Amino acid sequence: MVKVKCIQRFNDVTQPVEKMQRFPGAVWEVTEERAKHLVAEGVVEIVTEKTTTAKALEK
Repeated sequence: MVKVKCIQRFNDVTQPVEKMQRFPGAVWEVTEERAKHLVAEGVVEIVTEKTTTAKALEK
């Protein structure tokens, strides 16, 4: 599963009608294949997880 963030409003036909509309800023998880498709369509971007490093903890 990959986290994606909506950058352009669209209707996600893989979801039930109540959750179908996706708005800019929304973040959710999809399969890797679906993420590649949505990125190619230009409606989402893949979100990278922010991790805390040991150096950041020392400061």
